[in-house]
Amino acid sequence: MKAKELITKFIPSFRARDAIIAELSVVNQKIDSIEKRIDQADRKNEYFFWYLNQLESETELDTKRRVFLDMPKAKGETREFQIVSNYILKRVKKICDENDIHFMLYYGTLLGAVRHHGFIPWDDDVDIAVLRKDYNKMFDIINCDSELMMKRYYHYSNNNPGYVAKIKLRNSDNFFVDVFSWDFIDVQKENVDVTQEKVQKLSQNFHSELANIFEKYKHVSKIVSRPESFEDMDSAVIVLENKYLDQFSNDFISDENSSHICLGIEQELGFRDRETFRECAVYLPIQYNSVEFEGEKYDSFSKPEQMLQFNYGDIWQFPKSIEPIHAAEMKKYSQYDRSMIDTIMEENYHKEK
Repeated sequence: MKAKELITKFIPSFRARDAIIAELSVVNQKIDSIEKRIDQADRKNEYFFWYLNQLESETELDTKRRVFLDMPKAKGETREFQIVSNYILKRVKKICDENDIHFMLYYGTLLGAVRHHGFIPWDDDVDIAVLRKDYNKMFDIINCDSELMMKRYYHYSNNNPGYVAKIKLRNSDNFFVDVFSWDFIDVQKENVDVTQEKVQKLSQNFHSELANIFEKYKHVSKIVSRPESFEDMDSAVIVLENKYLDQFSNDFISDENSSHICLGIEQELGFRDRETFRECAVYLPIQYNSVEFEGEKYDSFSKPEQMLQFNYGDIWQFPKSIEPIHAAEMKKYSQYDRSMIDTIMEENYHKEK
């Protein structure tokens, strides 16, 4: 085909493509403009909401603290899920107090403690953070309990292999507390970015080898979004975990005199992308029994509100999305689950029934 014929054949399609791209660009600009106007309207509505609820003697922050604290509890299945999860949390606290193990409320659980003195009304899980020495000890102690156990739960979501440690009832997979490990690491201020990149690379290598274990044990097709327990993989994963934790300790100074702490390298990459190194001066020392959650006092990192700002930005704004996560994907209640819910509601939450 001659050059002239080629040009004649393809130029129209190029022009059509360019026209489509131009139209899409205009559409995207219009969408961006609409989203900005919606955001502005949301901010105005929220401003007027706080203005109308502000008492004469209050600052705006005082009003926000009061309103969030006075929000009603969740209802129905979400509240049931919260209640049994909180039962596990209280039992974990009792066991840990008896064995000199310290954990801190974390993520949405800490946010709930600071803002609501309990669960966020539309949240339904419990997260805690544990420094490495207590994290390892916690596995051994919890698994000696007659009612609770601590296990690694695996998933392979979006081709991203991972797992999270959960403390659960021995007779039910529906209710649990998520546990996140933290390590000390010594970092010179001018080398934070470089060191963080090295640690993230180490974590990526760990998760790459974790994917190989998943392939070897042929569980990939079963691991979708909800974590599952596969005992036949546990020993291989623990060996891999210890290998990389040893490498972390060898490559970096990591003891209680270190300048920073960071999320454990075995923790999911999505969480690690969000959690940069934190100065020990911000997170430590642990503040014992410093925050209230559902009527109990718990430990927290040194400056909980500053820590929450790192993760969530302005914690005194309403979120754009309000919906429970775990209750919606929960497996069908067993007879044991129903019995647990009814017993705990009767013993501890009879006023909510």
